[in-house]
Amino acid sequence: MEIEFNPNVTSGLSAVPPGGAAGQSGAAAPGQDTASLSNSDALKSAINTISPVRPEKVQSAQAAVSDAKYPPDDLLSAVANLMGEKIQPD
Repeated sequence: MEIEFNPNVTSGLSAVPPGGAAGQSGAAAPGQDTASLSNSDALKSAINTISPVRPEKVQSAQAAVSDAKYPPDDLLSAVANLMGEKIQPD
């Protein structure tokens, strides 16, 4: 016997009794399917006040770039080895 399931077809039988399941709480009552967006303006304002630049990161990057030993030789060697392993000849 083969059973086919099609969620688009209802058989008239319901697993949930009319009025909701017994002991079910938190279910939205009819007509209460709205969302409150009253804080959206405050959220937009907070996002707009965030600086896209983090001064501590800029300072750290400037210090690294001004260092003659950046990037370290071992890091360059590791990247070169990885590239050599991954590059496929044509």
